[in-house]
Amino acid sequence: MTTSILQSLTLEKRPEVKGGDQQLQAKRFKLVKRLELQLELVQYAMEGKPYIHIVTKRVKDPETGDKIEKKVQKRHKPWFYRCGDNHYFELRVSNRVVELKAGCPAIKVGTMSELQKVIINLIKAAELGELDKYFETKFKKVGK
Repeated sequence: MTTSILQSLTLEKRPEVKGGDQQLQAKRFKLVKRLELQLELVQYAMEGKPYIHIVTKRVKDPETGDKIEKKVQKRHKPWFYRCGDNHYFELRVSNRVVELKAGCPAIKVGTMSELQKVIINLIKAAELGELDKYFETKFKKVGK
């Protein structure tokens, strides 16, 4: 007599998942994606090419009133800048600068190749959960 495939599975009740854990994982994932985008921006800047990101957006046609898909260019602001001979990187969460050390929002990097290494290290830190404490803390306000 052969056993069915379903009988060979171990079935259990669904475990309880804390809502905070899912939110924290989502914030980590979002930060990692944004850091990967910054890494791409650095690579394009090193090559001297502009970064062009085309997305498809659904808009309403003013003549017919129907929704159509339109390709538009999406602009991404770099989190790094050059001042003098050094490059600096500012980590952002919820579009606000994170102070990794009190009173020091910028990471002094040096060259663009070192900037890539710093971003890769920040990605690893985010994946390991080392940046989780900055998701709930107050941020330094940027802009107006």
